[in-house]
Amino acid sequence: MEQKGIARKLDQHGRIVIPIEARQLLGWTAHTPIEIGRLGRYILLYTQGESDAKPIPVRENPVLRETEEMLGNLPDQDLLLVWEILHRLTKQQKGAE
Repeated sequence: MEQKGIARKLDQHGRIVIPIEARQLLGWTAHTPIEIGRLGRYILLYTQGESDAKPIPVRENPVLRETEEMLGNLPDQDLLLVWEILHRLTKQQKGAE
């Protein structure tokens, strides 16, 4: 999805409205369950069940610890690009099984 730079304000309950164009592009309808995740400063929204990744404590895995340190030095746009690439690779791998 291309970035459109749409700004939304939170209402008094802390809610935002996701524009209909974005919902249509993602195939989200009125009662689509959405999961909320976090990547650095960004909040990620994805269809519930789309990601079955389980969190692994970084301190218990030296490879993850080193990867987190390297990713922590990337600009935000590059970090989101890495996340998107990993997400697509995961989907491709699941499709091959």
